Amino acid sequence: MAFAWVKINDRTPITFSNVLNLREICEQKNICKPEEINYGLTKVDINTHIKFSLEPKGVTTSDSKKTKLYYEPLELVLEFRWVKVWVASELKSGSCPYHAVLKHEKKHVSLAHNVLRLYAQKLEASLNQLNIPTKTSPEIIDNSHAVFEAKTSQYSQKIVESFVKNFRNKEKLQEIYNEIGKVWKALDSKKEYARVKNSCSKWAWPY
Repeated sequence: MAFAWVKINDRTPITFSNVLNLREICEQKNICKPEEINYGLTKVDINTHIKFSLEPKGVTTSDSKKTKLYYEPLELVLEFRWVKVWVASELKSGSCPYHAVLKHEKKHVSLAHNVLRLYAQKLEASLNQLNIPTKTSPEIIDNSHAVFEAKTSQYSQKIVESFVKNFRNKEKLQEIYNEIGKVWKALDSKKEYARVKNSCSKWAWPY
């Protein structure tokens, strides 16, 4: 029986904005190449805070001096603290180009969630290697409140350490952002740029 499940929340509200112009979007992306589409921009921010509490259970053994200690399954949720999408102000809200760029940027959001889902799976695997007692695999301990609390504190610390090691540290977070950057770069191919441009009349685009 698995102890931990780590899921992602892929429903973080997206903040849409139409206030940045092409130059400002270009500056935000740190790219200003003529062959690049700079009509849109997506940014995400990973939420590095989690709240959890272990729910200990105890079943007294037949001699009443020992207790079968186990914990209820743990569920953690990873998510982005915020997701922001900009469409260049040169594109009129509601226009064909506006919707074409918006649809493209939403692909970036979806890909970012896919990367986060991958790291959720890795974190889940690490948590399930901690050997936290479960209902089907309890730990026999002395029937003592002090021992009960000490064990719970010990396992809670293990969970925190695993979370920090596999998710909440500077190097790991940078790794996640780098992976997001890679899949975004792969999406932004010349073929995709052409598809976005060709989805509307060439006369509809300002440039």
